Amino acid sequence: MLEMIRSVEDSTFVQYYEFSITDHGGPGDPDAKSYDSSWNDRGVEPEWLVAADNMLMITSEFDGHRPRIRFEVWPSDPGPRHDAEVITTSFYVSSGSIAIDEMLTDTKNLAVELGPPKSNWNVRGHRTTLVPPDHFPEDADEELEAYLFQFWPGDPQAR
Repeated sequence: MLEMIRSVEDSTFVQYYEFSITDHGGPGDPDAKSYDSSWNDRGVEPEWLVAADNMLMITSEFDGHRPRIRFEVWPSDPGPRHDAEVITTSFYVSSGSIAIDEMLTDTKNLAVELGPPKSNWNVRGHRTTLVPPDHFPEDADEELEAYLFQFWPGDPQAR
């Protein structure tokens, strides 16, 4: 039976219908492609979860809310967990750890340790809408969506 290595619960404030998860280490990795180059090399189609080197961009169905977010690190592909919108992709991580990037606040989010630096990781994102799409939140902390991100080691040659 496959056992999860670790899990982390976190949240972020979604503004302009998006949030990102980025490399938690310092800049300066010559092996990491720039965001534009990585994006263009992949021929990315707009979806709610897209990957580039050191970054995952997530588009929410709602603006101005705080979704529930769970990260899970696995030794290999754990398979999808439940009926949700699911996207699987891969990305390169320079430092071996990631965190939610609070774009417009000074909030520091928890780091999620994936594994060795300069590695490729697979990620499966699950997005579950908790309310009808036309719902207007009564306050910014209302949970309108929940996200689950499962990570496992990727192909060392893939990029």
